Amino acid sequence: MDQTATPEAPAIRIRGLRKDYGGIAAVDGIDLDIARGETFALLGPNGAGKSTTIEVLEGYRLRTAGEVSVLGLDPAHGGLDWKSRIGIVLQSAS
Repeated sequence: MDQTATPEAPAIRIRGLRKDYGGIAAVDGIDLDIARGETFALLGPNGAGKSTTIEVLEGYRLRTAGEVSVLGLDPAHGGLDWKSRIGIVLQSAS
């Protein structure tokens, strides 16, 4: 996946995102583009994979499969400079 963030590139690009927990798919095959400046919401019942998806996008959880790019970088490799650009507000602090 191209890791260069350009103004035309989506802020978030997801292809085939999958996250398994003990052989159970919490997230199974998400494909999604979110444009820069776009307002987007993930809606669904408890256990639908919303928090898991967001945690993968934040770089706090590793994915089982698929490709993810946030601001032109794979979140699994995002450093502190990258994390400072994405503006995370955690749902709980520990």
